[in-house]
Amino acid sequence: GTGTGFRGTTTLSITISGGAVTDVQVVSYQDDAKYFDRAFQTISSDVIAAQSSQVDVVSHATFRSNGIIQAVSDALSQAKN
Repeated sequence: GTGTGFRGTTTLSITISGGAVTDVQVVSYQDDAKYFDRAFQTISSDVIAAQSSQVDVVSHATFRSNGIIQAVSDALSQAKN
């Protein structure tokens, strides 16, 4: 799935096993690694725990967080099709 981060497109891949999200992987991103990595680590764990893209953004990485969350939402919507 794709989303728009602070500096451009974020592309992620999700793994669904037994009807549950079990992994979130980065395919590509255009943001600063320092901020992106911090946001991704938190959000990917939260998505797996919540089994949803409805998770909180990471403070001081709001735009990057939004791009990650958008990409997860997009990937989940593609998985449902």
